[in-house]
Amino acid sequence: MLNKLDQSGVEHVIFHSDTCGSQNRNSILGAAIINFLCNKRHITVVEQKYFESGHSQMECDSMRSAIECAMQGLEINLPSDYQQCMQMVRRSQLYMIEELNHEDIWDYKTLSQRIISPSAFNGIMKIHHIKYRREEGDLVVTMATDIDRNMTEVKYWRRD
Repeated sequence: MLNKLDQSGVEHVIFHSDTCGSQNRNSILGAAIINFLCNKRHITVVEQKYFESGHSQMECDSMRSAIECAMQGLEINLPSDYQQCMQMVRRSQLYMIEELNHEDIWDYKTLSQRIISPSAFNGIMKIHHIKYRREEGDLVVTMATDIDRNMTEVKYWRRD
């Protein structure tokens, strides 16, 4: 998705995420965003804004629920069976499904361990806003405990 947005000329992207630490609040995702910004042409700012824990109802939650209901009673033997099931969920406004290949999957955990300081994302579970910004060749990461409030710069680069 980010690659498509970059190719279309978008410069600023905002993600709204739930507060799941293992999916959305971690240094691995941070490393992936940093790597993306270092290698792209148009997008210069990526922001992550987190909903208050327990107070979010996102479209993806209802999508997952609809897919789970559609899967009840079906026998799933191959990954392509999941794709067929997802296409049957809504007849009028189909979900957009993008098939991934092995080369689409990257290991950002190794990159995170190489470039991110072990203390850079300490306290991230209290953070509600992260901004990654490319400025004159440098990448600046700032965080705040409240959305759009006083952002504090994070020294994320690992210096061994």
